[in-house]
This record gives sequence, C-alpha cells and structure tokens, in this order.
Amino acid sequence: MKKITKLLAVTLLLFSSSNALSQYSLDWEQNAGSEAKTSQMSAVDSQDNIVVTGHAATSSIYTRKYNISGTLLWETTDSSGINSVYEKSNWVSCDADNNVFVVGNQYAYSASIERDYPQAIVALKYSPTGTLLWKTVIPISILITNQISFDCRSVVDASGNLYIGTSINNGATLIKLDTGGTVVFTNSSTANSPINFNGMRLRNNKIAVVTSSPNPNVAPVFVWDTSGTLLWTANAVGLIAADVEMDENENVYVLCSIYYQVNPITWDYDARLVKYSPTGSLLWSYNYDFGGYNFVTRMTYANNRISAIGYGNSAGLKWQTFQTDTNGTLLWSSPYIESAPVTVSDSYPKYVIAKPTGEVIVTGVGGPTPNPSFPSTNQMPIVQYSNTGVQNWVSTPNIYAGTGLATAFASDGSLYAIGSRNMYVFHYDSTQLSTNDTSVFTKTIVSPNPFNDKITITANEMNLPSKATIFDMTGKELLSVTLLTSSNEVELSSLKSGIYFCQLISNKGIETVKMVKR
Repeated sequence: MKKITKLLAVTLLLFSSSNALSQYSLDWEQNAGSEAKTSQMSAVDSQDNIVVTGHAATSSIYTRKYNISGTLLWETTDSSGINSVYEKSNWVSCDADNNVFVVGNQYAYSASIERDYPQAIVALKYSPTGTLLWKTVIPISILITNQISFDCRSVVDASGNLYIGTSINNGATLIKLDTGGTVVFTNSSTANSPINFNGMRLRNNKIAVVTSSPNPNVAPVFVWDTSGTLLWTANAVGLIAADVEMDENENVYVLCSIYYQVNPITWDYDARLVKYSPTGSLLWSYNYDFGGYNFVTRMTYANNRISAIGYGNSAGLKWQTFQTDTNGTLLWSSPYIESAPVTVSDSYPKYVIAKPTGEVIVTGVGGPTPNPSFPSTNQMPIVQYSNTGVQNWVSTPNIYAGTGLATAFASDGSLYAIGSRNMYVFHYDSTQLSTNDTSVFTKTIVSPNPFNDKITITANEMNLPSKATIFDMTGKELLSVTLLTSSNEVELSSLKSGIYFCQLISNKGIETVKMVKR
C-alpha cells in the first residue's frame, strides 16, 4: 500500500464552494478462480478488510475475505444439506466487532423455465476469522410470477442484532435476529400492496424499508423501530420506491420513478425524490426530468447531499447520475460519457457511493467496448464525479469482471470495487486527496492537524452554539458533540490512523474540515 502523506487544509471550508477531486490507481485485483462463482455484494469492516459474498448456480453460498493488501484471509462455503435445495446469497454486513453476516435464501430450481423458487431465508454469522458462529433458516412462502420476485437485505445495529428486510406474500417484512441467531420478531405490513423488496436503511433505532407495488404510481415506504413497532407507512407516489435513505435527523428520503408528468401516455419516466419527517409527514416531493426515459435505481446520503443513479433510453440504456441537497434542489446531473469505441449495447449503473466532500463513485455495466469487432460487448466501468458533476476519472479494470456491483471506501480514502463474475475484487489507491477550495467560511479551525489523540475546535463566536460531528471517509458518524464555547477539546484516541472529517452545523450554516490522524 502506498502511504498518503499530503497534509490537508485545516481551515473549515464551505462544501458548496468546493470541487473535490480524487484520482485512483489500481493497486491489486483478485478473483475466486472459478467462473461458476458469482458475486452478490460486499462490505468493508472496521479494519479495512473487504468481505465478498456470492454463490454458484444450483450450489452453495461462498464468502471470501481479503485484507487491504489483497491477501485472501479466508473463504467459507455453506449449503442447505437438502437434496435439490440450493443456497444463494443476497447481502453481507459487518458489525462493530467485525463479525460477518450473510443473508440469502434456500431455493429449488426449475430448469424447464429457468426460475428459482425460494423456500426459506438463510442467515449466517461468521467470526472475523471465518468460523461459522450460527446459521438460522426462516421458512417463507412466496408466489413467484412474472411480476413478483424475491430479494432480501440486512443491516446490523450497534449491539450486533441483525435485521432482514424483504417483501413476501404477507407484505413488506422486517425480521430481527439477536446476537445468537434467535428470531426476535417477524413483522409485516400490507399497506399500499407491497411487492418486490428494493431497499432498507438503519439510522439510530429506526429502520426504513421500500418496495414496489402492482398499482400504478404507488411507491410504498415503511418505517419500524428496532423493537418491531411499525411507526408509519406512506405512498411516495411513483412507479416503484427504488431506494431509501435517512439523514442524521431521521428524515426519510425515497427515490422513485414516476410517469412523465406532461404526457403519461408516452410511458416515459421522470426521476422523483420525496422527503418525509421522522414522524412520516410529507415535507416535499420533486420530479427531475433529464430527457427521455429516466428510471432510477439507487441513491446514497452523505453530508447533506443525496446522490442518485438511474438509466434512460435516449440512445440505448445509458446511465445518469444526479445530486441534490436536502431541500430537493438539484445541484447537478451528469450522464456517463463513454470514451471511444462506444458500445452499442445497453449500459446501466448498479451502485453509487459518495464522500462527505460530495465526490461520487458509480459502477455498473457499460462501455467503452473492449472489442470494437463486437460493439455489443460491454464491461465494468468505475466512474468518479466531482461534487459539481464533472466526470474526472474512469476505470475499466478487467473485461472479464462482468457487471460492477458495488464500491466502498477504506478509511485511508482508497477504493474497493467488485464485479459480478468470478467474485472479482479490485482495490485502488487514492493518489490525490486535494481540493481547489478557495472560499473560507469562517475562522473556525481544528488543531493540531494532523493530530494524535485530541483536537481542539476553535469556533468563531458568531457560530455558537454549534453541533460538531466527526465521521470517516465513508460518511459513518463516529462522534457528535455540542459546542458552547469558542475553544473545545475533543478526545479522539479511539480512532485509528487515517483521514476524517469534522462537520459543524450552526445557525450560520454548515462547515466541514478534513483531518488527519497520525
């Protein structure tokens, strides 16, 4: 691993006036050594190890763990043990102790119609060294049709409890498992006729879930607390609720597609973003027309910005990335501009992440085509946008990696990405962590910077009181304190070496500083 030695600015800068820019260089790539193994999802633990889960068709779940240097630490396999019943993973999560949780399903397979028939949800917990701690199988009943499919995802709370979200015959469903794998509750809601689970998020003690619906322009959203109480439901008014996010104040954002507002008969779609209060009151909804067919898929929240992706059919399926603030104001939108030779086949984004600085990384499937003789051939692009929507960096690391399924930041700002085929994993060093910020917001400073165990935040009295939040490169909140005086000492000895951000929110606005822990 290359060491990042460049020191970062100590003056707090207003994000909206900055244009953060990172460049990445490929450090290593690894795969499972078998084309039969297909990736599903990845997660990065607190030690910057990456865990990838996948499966082989009509076979087993595979989970692999690498350290940040690319060394394979372990691989595990899990099967149903039942004749003609197979296992497939859907999602992976890590808890604060770096235990690994894999959720998926057990299914039968019909070769005549090439369709899976899920019979149960399976949840696996591994220790940080790959030892299976427990396995829980939860029988389900789901009617698979051309309209209804099965998916599930998971989140883990600060105590290590696992929550599984899905949508099955009895509606949108939340399942809680305790640290020993025992099912605590299985709660469901049929409000707005939910089908086809699409997304979930955990914030504090609330879990938001979104699904599709068979009814036109019905986008179901559900919010539970971690004790299993359904707090509220709503219809976000869209073709589907594609994804959901929650901010620090527990406001809920729902990403939808909606029939083109001028002329719904065209079957074109606009992107739609809806915001609810913590109690479920509708705060606002906005539609965004990027021309033609805008079908959204996923979003992420970081530092008061929503970054979202979708695709359209103006010239084949082409992906679109856009960013808004928490008031719904569109900050920028940008298509993926392929370099030559441009592929003539469909391209679409699958996953989006964002830094607190507003920089966005998107991966999926697209061009440039790796073989000009076969222009329908595409590959796995990884695309970086600045916080003003400028496409600054593109990597197509391996033509055999399939579709880009996920990306994630390590604590040093480096980048992981996974491809669908052969459980491909890529790691990129961040070769530049600078900004062209020019507008100083106040004289508020953090010192020393770099720091060891403590920082002192010196605030302009006009900005008091303020709320100071420390978070890492992934946007994960680590600590929050209220500043009542102009000089405030904050203990950060528990943080490991790396790059962090300190965000201040006051009645004068929002400011953020980058910090380096030695």
